[in-house]
Amino acid sequence: MEIRKLIKFGNNSFIVSLPKPWIVKNKLIKGSLIYVLASGNQLVLSPQKAKVSLEDKNITLDFRDEPYETMRRKIIACYINNYKQMKILFTSNKAAQEIRTIIQNLMALEVIEQGSNIIIAKDYLNMSDISISNLSRKMDTIIRTMFSDIIETLKKGDFKGNTDLADNIAARDSDINRLAFLIMRYVKYVLVDPELKSEGDDYDYLSYYELAQFLERIADELKRSARYVTRDEFSNVNDIKDLFIDTEKLYLNAMKTYYNKDREQAYKVATEKNPVLNKVLAAIDKHEKDFHTQRVLEMQRRIVSIVSSLLRLVYQ
Repeated sequence: MEIRKLIKFGNNSFIVSLPKPWIVKNKLIKGSLIYVLASGNQLVLSPQKAKVSLEDKNITLDFRDEPYETMRRKIIACYINNYKQMKILFTSNKAAQEIRTIIQNLMALEVIEQGSNIIIAKDYLNMSDISISNLSRKMDTIIRTMFSDIIETLKKGDFKGNTDLADNIAARDSDINRLAFLIMRYVKYVLVDPELKSEGDDYDYLSYYELAQFLERIADELKRSARYVTRDEFSNVNDIKDLFIDTEKLYLNAMKTYYNKDREQAYKVATEKNPVLNKVLAAIDKHEKDFHTQRVLEMQRRIVSIVSSLLRLVYQ
């Protein structure tokens, strides 16, 4: 690392000299253009404007002998890694329907051609239209409604056989998945094309990436919880309701510290996690012979653990 002194030049400008080896290596001369990119507290200098083109990033996926979960993982991985076009090979109508369902759950990815054994999907996303902070807040807003709807249903006692609640929560979980995949994809893109970094530095974007994963996991647990509390075999509603309220409060406090970047408050909320977790563990022991209650309580325990990990994004 070299250290250079900042020199004042005129009334409004400052200059800094550039290392000669870098000038020679990049074949620069007097009058050459240097591109300057601000990224958080850093300035990135380059001898030419970065050109990022993923238009030709295509891939062929052969699913003629692949199970559904493998197909889903590969398509999502290609989406997150910014493949612009996917040529997908398959052998059955069932596989074709499954592939189309996977594609429909990925934002801006559309089927442009389908034959008897091939589907071609193309991405139409414009990365310059994305605000990663807005996407994160959308995920947070959806999770808040998932919490509140489950709690209100438990308060009213209208939960047994309530398939509408389970279906609605599952639909919102699908929305969370779409947003999470989009955030992961966008972060990978901006790490290649720094010109799009308008909402922080590399650390901030990696933090958004982790946040999306945490929120997606919380939504999964809420989806599973809604599925169990609506079953006829479920009971012990009061214990579960009170723990949902405590867990929701912990989540809301954690997200508040995240938005405010309040490290000291994050320490306090992390401490508040302990009594909530202890109540969950005590309830697990209390209802050890009730399978359905045990499952919901385990989901509560996992949510508390995920919120604890989320808080580390603030104080670490």
